[in-house]
Amino acid sequence: MIMIVALQVLILLNTQTPIGWDVGDVMNAVIHPRSGIEYVSINPNNLFLISIHHSLYQLFLSQGTSLATTWLFFQILTAIELDFSIICIVLFTYKVFNRRVALNAYLLFFFLFMLTPYIQTPYSDIAVLVPISLALLCFAGLETATHVYLKLLFAILIGFLFVVVYETKPSGIVLLIAWTLDDITRELLNKHKSRKTLNLIVVLVVMLSFVGGQYVANKFVETHSPVRVVKNRALPWQHFVLIGMTGNGGYNSPIRHTTLDFVTTKKMAQYSSQQISKRLNTLGFVSYLQFLAGKQIRNTDRGDFSWGQEGIPQPPFNRTKGSLQDRIRSVYLIGAGIRLI
Repeated sequence: MIMIVALQVLILLNTQTPIGWDVGDVMNAVIHPRSGIEYVSINPNNLFLISIHHSLYQLFLSQGTSLATTWLFFQILTAIELDFSIICIVLFTYKVFNRRVALNAYLLFFFLFMLTPYIQTPYSDIAVLVPISLALLCFAGLETATHVYLKLLFAILIGFLFVVVYETKPSGIVLLIAWTLDDITRELLNKHKSRKTLNLIVVLVVMLSFVGGQYVANKFVETHSPVRVVKNRALPWQHFVLIGMTGNGGYNSPIRHTTLDFVTTKKMAQYSSQQISKRLNTLGFVSYLQFLAGKQIRNTDRGDFSWGQEGIPQPPFNRTKGSLQDRIRSVYLIGAGIRLI
């Protein structure tokens, strides 16, 4: 574990690279909130993460801190989030299964996952693992606890943690939905009345703590958000559905630009809904099933959605110096010899 953590630090010190796309937009909003108004208005789902990161930026860094140091700080923070999450997941595996399964999880995560290029990306993909892994531990505690008050405590913590999950990465809420449906179904089939009542109360407590926590989270964002959000500019959920069923089912930049031309969320939703209906009518039932099968194959083939490419160059802050840095950058970066302007 110590060796892998040391390797993470060594990699980050030698890559020294800002990442583009949404990661770069989030970091830009963290450092210069005024310049992030347009991005956050269109993608308000990242506002909670931006608010947290901006608070950390003000606490540990300053406006005079160099861009390279700022990126390094948040990249190291990302590595810490990943490491902590993996430790929690290994402990969860040990509690739910046994020592052997936990060892397999440890070997799998520590020797593969911890050295992922994602340690360079201070974004929700890694940040959400912290509340999810803690929630998994609470689920394990909920299943093994015998005292009523302890069960209720775990239920409250699960609700609050999934508020953080939802605010960080909305799609992560699917785990809570799955658990709720599974638990309710099990208890409806449970013949022990007293146990059924207790477990249904636990589900209710989870839901109530989630609702209450969501209210607190909204107040936190309103109070601590560094970015002023322009209302009615957010991309609607229909837009993402449309992207997922057009072309090969992957990211589609032309659709995004066309959708944004409609300016307001309501008009963008109407346009996307019309295009979804048109797409379904064009494909038909059988062709749509074929499309879904092809999309699933591309999504699971190599984990890169069959892009067949490694993205675009991400220029580091400084030119490569020495053979060690050259080797590390050749693995983690493209176009590493270009100096950032």
